[in-house]
Amino acid sequence: MDIFNILTFDYDRVVDQDIITIDPDWTDILSLNTVDRVAGTYGLVFSLKFTLDSTAQSFLYRFSLDGGTTWGEVYQKEVKDRSNTEVIEVIDVLEHTGGVIQLAVQVTRESTADCIVREAFISAERKG
Repeated sequence: MDIFNILTFDYDRVVDQDIITIDPDWTDILSLNTVDRVAGTYGLVFSLKFTLDSTAQSFLYRFSLDGGTTWGEVYQKEVKDRSNTEVIEVIDVLEHTGGVIQLAVQVTRESTADCIVREAFISAERKG
């Protein structure tokens, strides 16, 4: 048995990426494509820190659990004031049946306000 296939931690990280897309267009911000992983329980963590130079527009993001073939719900976040840095954190559990884990995150904004993803991180870690 290969211990590195059992005790796993895969991640992707980006810093200081300008978001120039406007809804309905999207920017690929994170992707995670593992090698074959054994079946088990995996903890998924997503963290995103961004700035948006507007109080009247929203920052939008969405997830894919199949590498971008299909996308889940669109989430929306507004900033309280133009100098705010907003942080989003999502923690979830994936019951994986074995094989490759493919995660993806896309972001966009509602209009032309300056938007920067200061830091974004996604990971999958075997928990059991």
